[in-house]
This record gives sequence, structure tokens and C-alpha cells, in this order.
Amino acid sequence: MLIINDQDLQIINYSSLALTLHQGTTSDLTWIVDAVSGEPVSGAKIYLSNGSFLGSTGSDGVLLSKGLHHGNNYSKQDLIIYAEYKGRFGILDSNWSNGMGGYWYPKGRATLDPIIAYVYTDRTLYKPGDTVNFKGYVREWTDTGMVVPNDGESATSYPISSFPTSYPKFNSDSVKLNIYANGINLDSIKKNYDLNGNGEFNGSFVIPEGSEGVKFFIDVADASNTSAQFLVEDYKKKDFYVELEANDIAQTGEEVQIKLNSRYFSGAALSNAEVNWKITLRDTFTSIPEYSDYSFTNKLADDLSDMYMYCYLYCENVSDFESEIVLEGEARTDENGEAIIRFNSTIDPKYVLQLNTFYAEIIDINNEVVITSKDIKVINSDIQLGYRFSSYFNTVGEELNIDYVSLDTNSNPVDSNFTVAFYKRNEDWVRTEDSSLGLYYEYIFDDIYLYEEGLRTSNGKASVNFIPSSGGLYVAKVF
Repeated sequence: MLIINDQDLQIINYSSLALTLHQGTTSDLTWIVDAVSGEPVSGAKIYLSNGSFLGSTGSDGVLLSKGLHHGNNYSKQDLIIYAEYKGRFGILDSNWSNGMGGYWYPKGRATLDPIIAYVYTDRTLYKPGDTVNFKGYVREWTDTGMVVPNDGESATSYPISSFPTSYPKFNSDSVKLNIYANGINLDSIKKNYDLNGNGEFNGSFVIPEGSEGVKFFIDVADASNTSAQFLVEDYKKKDFYVELEANDIAQTGEEVQIKLNSRYFSGAALSNAEVNWKITLRDTFTSIPEYSDYSFTNKLADDLSDMYMYCYLYCENVSDFESEIVLEGEARTDENGEAIIRFNSTIDPKYVLQLNTFYAEIIDINNEVVITSKDIKVINSDIQLGYRFSSYFNTVGEELNIDYVSLDTNSNPVDSNFTVAFYKRNEDWVRTEDSSLGLYYEYIFDDIYLYEEGLRTSNGKASVNFIPSSGGLYVAKVF
């Protein structure tokens, strides 16, 4: 975006040269075709934005380049290339947000660290003196995928800015672990661990005394890592436990009864214990194993325009499954260690299904705390409706089949009447600028009504056919 005389100007690349850039770990592939004919462009000269000449495309329209401006992982430097061929000019920016990118091309622009490792431990919580058992895997990135490092013959020259020009050979016989913990001397457990022919390693070490409250980190030296983390606490087993009883499903506004039963492990009832509880509301997915090939939407048809599947960047109304507290209260256990909590289930009226989660914090006379929870599905309808398409891509004039299944709240087939309305969606991405987000693309659309058809399920199932008369995106909504 250029600003001249207080006016915003958008640079538009108008060219018959169509450029594609794929950035790999050791090289970059530039492919140029004629935008009109689709034929490869042979002999096109390609330059970097600093004027450096990279070379010319071959008969297949491809140029492989080495040593371009790679960065580490996804925080790399943007790459801009230019192409010139018989007076024609083309440009491509590797940052798609700049309006010239190729983010839709296969495999994106992956420039990953050459050696990667994954480490995990047998637990996430330990006491001082406990033995930590760990296991891990090491792989090497190549242009064709991940492989097991091979006897020091791994990559020796990776053009990646976060590594030296000559990347150290990775010893495939063993790995050296980096183990970190604030204020704890770990020199005695930092050593090499054997690496087998499958690129796997494992081992164990004892947590030093005096490590209470310390978080430990384990990763592999000379590799990009998914590190293992665990916490050391001087914990002790609880003296009592808590059980919750409640129905798993409730209709909107239905009274829900939670029975809380708390007992000492010795068998005695935990009487007169303080109970602090709350009810939260959050979104969820419908998953029914017997109908795993069907999709179940949790939003009502009128509000499908807000669904996250149509939002990709910085969209509003995107459900991230955060919960909100809708009710809180206090109680005490009786002489039998029991407490009864009642509340009316709640749901956002725009939804067919959401979760009410009951959380309880139980505190005994020694201030020992046990926290427990229970999920209750809240349904805003007597019917759960699922659908499946014969194909998500179709040809003009070719019949598309949509199957529907209607289930009751217990996921049993039930007959029902409903209407399927078909729309053609006119969609676009609009480049927008925000003071905090910068430039981004916002998805906008307009659904044009075509027609509707009434259906009734038989044994819980029904089907409808749709024939598109022209190319584009279509939407089927159920009422």
C-alpha cells in the first residue's frame, strides 16, 4: 500500500505471465506459465527484488534456485521475484497478504529447520527423587518429506538464516539432550542418549532434591524441537474423593439435578464440607459414532452466516470454544457427604446444541481441595439433523445428492418434516486495513435464493437432489 498526497493507492499486477513460487528447505522452485494458454513459458528471466539474476526457466517453465532469502520456520523474510519475457513482465510476493501471493499453491511455502525432534515424558507431574522416563524421535526434512537421519550424512549446507552457513552434521548414533530448570544444577543428567535405526531414543533420570515448584524442559541439541515440559511439586495424595451424578442430556430450560457424593478413602462420609460451584456455557461438536459419515451442525439455519467455516482470518463471531459463566453458588454436604444442586439448563437461542458444564470445588476442614466437573448437553430441539453430500465438487448439469438423517435426543432414528432451501453464494475477499492487525482479507458473501423443497424422513432418512445450472458455490440450508 502506497500513500501519496494522503491517498491510498493499491498496486495491481496486470500480466499474462502467471508465476508460482514454492519455497523448499534447500531450494526454491519458480514456475511460469502463460495465463491465457496455460502453456509453460521457456526462457523467462527471473530476478530478485534487489536486481540479482537467478536464471531463466527451462522448457517446462521451471527454474530451481538455491540460496535465496530463507528464514527460520514461519518468521522468514518475504521473497519478491520478478520475471521478464519478450517485453512481458510479472511479479510475485511470497507474502500473500501483500496481494500478490500464492498461498493457495500445494504445500504452501514450507521452509522448516533441517533436523526436527519430538520429546515426551511418561508424566507431567513429579516429586523430587522421582524417576523421569522419556522417549523421543528425530527426523530430517528433505524436499520430499521427513526421513531418519543417516550416519552423519545429513544435510551439511542449509541456506537457513537461523543456522550457520555450514550446518553441523547430525550424529545419527546418539542425541544430546538439553535439560533446563531454573536454579537447579543438571550437569549430571546432561549426556548423550543412544539413537536407534528408527531415529528413536529413550532414557531416564532422577529429579534432584530441592526441585519443588520448578518446571523442567527437555529438548534435543542441534535440532528444531517440540520440547517436553513437566512440573515438580511436593504433592500428596488426597484424603477424599468426589462423585457426581446427573443426566447427560437436557432440553432448553429443563431443571437439571446434580447429586454430589463426597467420601474419605477410609469410607467415612465427608460431612459439612464447603462446596463452591459454577455453571458454564460453551460450544461443542456433535459426534455420533453410528453416523460418523454425517455432519451435524449446531447452529440454526438463520445463523449459518456466522459459522467459523466461512472465516479464515480475523473474522468476528468465530467460536473458539471459550466458556462463559452463567450461574454460581455455594452449598455444604450433609451428614451423608451428599449435596444436591439444581439449576435450569441454558443455551444460546441461535444454537441447536451447547454444553452446560458443572464445576464443583469441595473443601474439607483441613482446607484440602478436590475439583470435579460434569458436562451436560443442552438441546434446543427435539431433533438432531445430520447431512452428507455425494460430492463437495460437482459439474454443471450433473446431479448432486444430499442425504439427511434425523435423530432424537438419544441419537435414535426418528421421522420428521423439514425444508431444504438452496442458494447460490456470491463471495469475495475484500482487502481491509486495521490499526492493530494491519492489512488482511475479509470474507464477504451474499446468498441468492433459488428454490426450496419439503422433505419427510422415513426411518430417520431422506434424500434430495440438486443440479447446478452454472458454476459457483452453492449452499443448502435446512428449516
